[in-house]
Amino acid sequence: MTAEIHRAVVVATPDGRVDTEGAATYLGVAAGTLQNWRAAGRGPAFVTIGRRVMYRTADLDAFIVDRPIKPATELGRERALVAPAHAERSRDRAGS
Repeated sequence: MTAEIHRAVVVATPDGRVDTEGAATYLGVAAGTLQNWRAAGRGPAFVTIGRRVMYRTADLDAFIVDRPIKPATELGRERALVAPAHAERSRDRAGS
């Protein structure tokens, strides 16, 4: 299996700001995803200038760095540690 790498051009202001479409391209997500994240108080930091939403490329980079992907083996270990505690609570409730 091979992965394709696509290059996209993102136009930024001289001080490194991009609009929602540019930020979406930069992160590889849909613009609607960024809108949903903003509404939910999640996602990368943004600024508003009037009614216009802008993202600093430094904030987009920080958002990427702060979201490391854990290897599947590590996720499996976490689930294994959580599952016994959950099962124990279920048994406790059933016994009372």
